Amino acid sequence: MVRGALAWWRLRAALALAVPAAAGACAERGDEAVHEPPAVDLRALAPRVMIGSPGEMEVVPGDSLVLRLTMLNAFDMGPPGPGHLVVAVGDRIVDHYSASEPVVLRDLPPGCHLLRVAVVEASGRTLDTPGSLDFRNVCVGERGRPVAPSGTPILFSSAPRDSAAVAPGDSLFVDFRVSGAVLSPDNYRVRWQWDERAGELAEPGPLWIKEGLEAGVHRLHLELVGSPDQPAGVPVIERTVTIEVP
Repeated sequence: MVRGALAWWRLRAALALAVPAAAGACAERGDEAVHEPPAVDLRALAPRVMIGSPGEMEVVPGDSLVLRLTMLNAFDMGPPGPGHLVVAVGDRIVDHYSASEPVVLRDLPPGCHLLRVAVVEASGRTLDTPGSLDFRNVCVGERGRPVAPSGTPILFSSAPRDSAAVAPGDSLFVDFRVSGAVLSPDNYRVRWQWDERAGELAEPGPLWIKEGLEAGVHRLHLELVGSPDQPAGVPVIERTVTIEVP
């Protein structure tokens, strides 16, 4: 009996020491799964986003749009996440983190607008894989002429945002993507202007502006131009960037 009792107490003590160690190991594995998820390569995943509604050239009453999306090869957008969706209407840009939830855009002026939605990486660069950008002409309150007729090349830019802040000595990141056209020196180019400085880009972005970042309000203008040096016409992207100096 004594030997049996001693053996039982020894077994109990051993279990008492072993259980916390096992629990700790499980907690460490759990923390690793939560805080260090496997990296998602969006280019390899190739997510595709599509505007479900409203339809092309649909007239929506009032001054608001409810945008419903469909996404293939979806991923966890977080935040934080490997990327998310960016919706643009004119110069208005909205970040969106769920393809299953609608996007509501309010206080839009009457007339026809170009809706654009794109998958943007966490770095701020617009993904350039097939199907990662979609657009649609929608009329608010009244019918108008389409901003981008079918087959028209599209210029999309998600950064910088209006009133963005850039510290002195930093560079300004300018994201852009062209859909429906190939950039080349003798074909379509992206013309940019930063205050009095200007240039043209004949290959995919992004663009880094490192000079002329003095304190104050600056104007950034992006435009898609074609041959023979005529603006492609849609859409002109303009950004006003405020440089804040401590």
